[in-house]
Formats: sequence, C-alpha cells, structure tokens
Amino acid sequence: MGIKVFNFLIAISTVISIVALWLVVTTYDPGRAGVGIFFLLYVCGMMALGGVFLLISEFAKRRFASYQSVADRLGQSIRHAIFFSVLMTSWVLLKSNGLLRWWNVLLLVAVLTVLEFFFISFKRHAPIHHEG
Repeated sequence: MGIKVFNFLIAISTVISIVALWLVVTTYDPGRAGVGIFFLLYVCGMMALGGVFLLISEFAKRRFASYQSVADRLGQSIRHAIFFSVLMTSWVLLKSNGLLRWWNVLLLVAVLTVLEFFFISFKRHAPIHHEG
C-alpha cells in the first residue's frame, strides 16, 4: 500500500469517526446515557483525534523532516497521534469525572514521555549476520 492510499484511508476513517462522534453527541442525553454510550463517546473521540493528529503529523513531517524514511516517519506519526489522542481523551475523561488536577496531567505526560523515550531508545535495528 502506498503512502497516498494510506493517508486517504486514514482521512476517510477520521471523517467516519468525526461523524460517529457527532451522532453520539447529538443523539444521546448525557443525563440518561449509560456506561456504553460514554464508552462509545470516548472511543469515537479518541479515534477522531488520533486521525486528525496523524494526518497533521504526517503532513508536517513530510514537509519538514524529509530526510527520514517513510517507514520511520509513519511510525513516529502513528505513535505521536496515539499519545496525543490518549492525552486529550484522558484529560476530558478526568475533567468530566471531576478528577482533573495538575498532578494527574503531569503524571500522564510523564508516563507518555517515558513511553516515548522507551520507543526511541529500543528502536529495532537490523540484525547483524556474522559469517562463520
């Protein structure tokens, strides 16, 4: 699959997620909605944010970090999109439950930063073959 087809499919999926999010927000009453509706709301929101962040990150990296290979650029873009969408969705979830405090957000950012350092430092390298 080429990069243009991949970006097109991500854009279509993002639009579908945004429409699903809009339908959940406009259709259900939050006062009477159950756990399943809130789960659907947060999943649709995270997928929509992830798609938007992925497309923005991919565009920016293609424009300004053209020295990277396509695989490295896509891997970083996907990882950053997941991290940012988890951060924003967690922020909204904590805020809606009255648990949003600065130390919770700082802890979440610290965990995501450690995960990013983990992925950077343990990047998979090509195996070295020794001839015997």
